Amino acid sequence: MPTTTDLAVRIMKRAGILDPAENPTAAEAADVVAIMESKYDAMKELGHIFWTLTEIPTMYQDAFISMVAGTVAAEFRTLTPEIAAMAQTGERTIYALNERKQDPRESPVVDY
Repeated sequence: MPTTTDLAVRIMKRAGILDPAENPTAAEAADVVAIMESKYDAMKELGHIFWTLTEIPTMYQDAFISMVAGTVAAEFRTLTPEIAAMAQTGERTIYALNERKQDPRESPVVDY
């Protein structure tokens, strides 16, 4: 599972703040982690997120990173229409994953 710093680096690269080979300063990473935690807390409070920040299921990681990248890009003044659309798509993907039908193979066996 990625750490919050790992997620912050991925978010900053997706938001266009860092080049692929670049690493953030400690202050930049801390700012992104704070934004990420704020967005996470809001989504969790609304009941859209059920996992911890350090244990994001793999199928949610890309969507969460894209969603937070939009907020981070706005904060760092790198927001473009493409990043905004990507952030919206990420948030919609989280909603869609939460609404997917449960696989019957995941259901516990009930003996009548």
